[in-house]
Amino acid sequence: MPINRLDIKGLKAKAKSQKESDLEKSKVNKLTAAEAGKNFSIQTDTKAAKINRAASRATGHSQPEQALKSFLHTNSGYNDKTDLPSEQSMVNIKSLVDTKRLEGETAEDLLELKKYTAFCQMQMQLQLGKGVFTGVENLPLFQKSFKPWLKEKGYESSLFETWIPQLNTAFFFDEIRIDPFIEKFFGTYNMKARSERINHLLGTLEGRRQEETDTYTPQVQSSTFIDFAAQDNVVHTEIYSNLLQDADPNAFNDLMNKIVEGLGIAREKAILYGDDSRLDPVTGFQGDAHMDSDIAAGDRFQAVTFWKGLRKLALDNSSNGVCLDHGGGSIDKSIFQDLIRAMPILAKHKSDCMWVMSTATKRAIDSGIIAELLNHDYVARGLIETGERNTLFGIPIYETMYMREDLGASGVYAADSNQTSLILVNKKRFFCATRSPIRLWASPALPNVDKLMMTGKERISFAGAKQSATEKAVALGYNIGTLGE
Repeated sequence: MPINRLDIKGLKAKAKSQKESDLEKSKVNKLTAAEAGKNFSIQTDTKAAKINRAASRATGHSQPEQALKSFLHTNSGYNDKTDLPSEQSMVNIKSLVDTKRLEGETAEDLLELKKYTAFCQMQMQLQLGKGVFTGVENLPLFQKSFKPWLKEKGYESSLFETWIPQLNTAFFFDEIRIDPFIEKFFGTYNMKARSERINHLLGTLEGRRQEETDTYTPQVQSSTFIDFAAQDNVVHTEIYSNLLQDADPNAFNDLMNKIVEGLGIAREKAILYGDDSRLDPVTGFQGDAHMDSDIAAGDRFQAVTFWKGLRKLALDNSSNGVCLDHGGGSIDKSIFQDLIRAMPILAKHKSDCMWVMSTATKRAIDSGIIAELLNHDYVARGLIETGERNTLFGIPIYETMYMREDLGASGVYAADSNQTSLILVNKKRFFCATRSPIRLWASPALPNVDKLMMTGKERISFAGAKQSATEKAVALGYNIGTLGE
């Protein structure tokens, strides 16, 4: 039955038959809005008072103001069971309706109040996401819908102008991930155009003996270049407004965080095993020439077609001895030593380099599966104290869960294979370039689908010194078999 058709006299008669209601109706219910900094009262014969008393019965709080706040902060819902027990004893709304302690219309009012506050909270977060601070009273939803609804019930609408509760109606569990941060180890460059070519000098200058009357020939360095081409890295998702209404509004912030994280995952994978081998002048980058056949079978919109990643750069330079076949054997000390020897000059300064390995490989090192590395010559103090090794042969370790462990004997994907790889890279020879930083925005979709569209976008690139016989800045160990687990 719509609210404006309720039989108010009939509802009053029912209320008188309830001892709790009779006792409460003899008082003036005062509800304090601490956030608004003012006190106000609600007359006992208003619908607002009925809602407050219903919240008291639903939550077990004797004070209406505490009851209402408790209801808006807990999982009380019009369902068969609560999602999570609250701190106090709480009666489910449905059970109150079933036992005739609460009219169905009042229960709907309680849920409508919760719905409005949830949507106001969501709209405020949308505004903050755009960098705009706005008061609740300025929200279109508050002015057009919520404020008139409050007036109809007998509330003083200023109560809710600064008090919009942080609703908490459900718990959700995040997928376990290791933060993708590999890009932070490389140099950064701000691009001035979508495509840029940056000059890069090769060779070294060396002093020579000079007599007083001799002429001399100036020494020169050869030059090469680094090509940056900005790629649009985009996460586009949607979320139904019902889900935001029923769940913790922090889920909205969590979704924005996941968008940013999704962009980071794309960057990480592209840096590790990206391959842009095929460029079509009409349709752009194609995935069907990717070194990993499972990716090649996919679409061209995968982030791993952005650029050539570390594994691809090493494989392309394999003729110069930077790719080492471990013969399918278990990982051991020798593969690390061989990779250091493969790039002797650029691995001289250990702090400039970095091991890039899978989570399983890192766990094998930390847990002692590679027994040779437990020798006191290789055990770092951190491993003894915390169980985590931070360096190996003096070179820092970067662990990533996105290092592929389904590679074959040639260092690329192979079905039913469980081999992994190991990368040694000189961090100072590669750069992450940014044409446009991350932007986030959200907008409503068509009303008939009742959902929000959310997008995160950045324009980035990754490149480095061209690999050659004299520029061996990345080495790859592949065909590494079981980790002994």
